[in-house]
Amino acid sequence: MRCRLGCMLCLVTSFSVYIGLFLFTWTERSETSSSSIVGPPQGIAWGFRNVYIDQEKAAKRVNEPSHDDNNNNNEASQTKRGDTDTGKHGDDKSLAADEPPPKSFDKDPFGYVTLDGRKALDLHCSQCALISASGQLLNSGSGEDIDNIPCVVRMNQAPTKGFESDVGSKTTIRFTAHSSLPSLMRDPMLMDDVIGRPQYIIFWGPPKEMDSGGSGVVYNEISALSMKYPYINFIVLTNDQYQYAEYVFREETGKDRITSGSWLTTGWFTMILLRNICDSISIYGMVSPGYCQSPTKPDVPYHYFSPNGFKECAQYREHENAKAHGHRFMSEKYVFIRWALTKYNITFHSPEIPLTNLMEFNKPKFLT
Repeated sequence: MRCRLGCMLCLVTSFSVYIGLFLFTWTERSETSSSSIVGPPQGIAWGFRNVYIDQEKAAKRVNEPSHDDNNNNNEASQTKRGDTDTGKHGDDKSLAADEPPPKSFDKDPFGYVTLDGRKALDLHCSQCALISASGQLLNSGSGEDIDNIPCVVRMNQAPTKGFESDVGSKTTIRFTAHSSLPSLMRDPMLMDDVIGRPQYIIFWGPPKEMDSGGSGVVYNEISALSMKYPYINFIVLTNDQYQYAEYVFREETGKDRITSGSWLTTGWFTMILLRNICDSISIYGMVSPGYCQSPTKPDVPYHYFSPNGFKECAQYREHENAKAHGHRFMSEKYVFIRWALTKYNITFHSPEIPLTNLMEFNKPKFLT
């Protein structure tokens, strides 16, 4: 009798151990598969860091807005997406008298996380190419040089197909505003092309539409898109990261974004990321701040893929001088040149911008 009981106890113990190991293995596999992490790109140090956060906060964490667009969206699309009671992008409101000042930061929070909020982007590139959508790139022949750079970063819906000789074909990161999401959904080549599709795509938009608790229309569309393209890593900005971008704008320009009537551009957010992950940055298609003041300079299309659309300098002048809802393109370019001269390894191509002394560059009126 004792022998039988002993045998039964051994069997129960063994069975329990087996079940425990099975559940542990299943859990590990489930967590790994649900993270939707793809990669790695060859020659790039990459990965994701675990982010341990309160799950109730995780449901609320995505995403403060940016306001399009450094050379990548037309004005019509900007007013269609993310509209709020203000009729525009949503957070351009006057500061109340008792409202606290914008948050200050001791360091970049580096808030780029997966859709579930559990993983943070951990990417390093020895060299990055940031490709604008400027008509300056047409007939530049820069494509081969761009494709030879380890990390290639594009913005919004700027395509490569049909423009490879000027803008290259590969894409490591596509930084995308909420207003460009319909363009990504309409143009499968931006996501399906084996050569040109991004390895990472980073989104942001107004908090109301980017709410991850179920009510965010844009967030839900991004989630659905991520299921359709499981081979692409979908990333979103955290609230802290957006606030940090505003903080940097205020520190660099001396102007508060809201009270100055400014909208941050896609290029601004992208540069803040790149100065953290790239040892050097090569910017293609960016003109100097005083370019549009010269009557002898050719006025190229605002977008290389829309030759009959807006003209670049007309857009720059309109936004730089706008009293409200202005993308401060030229002021941001002035800041990027200042970074190149004082802080970061940044060079400018197609057109080339010689870097000697900041005093040689015209300071935009917005900054005075």
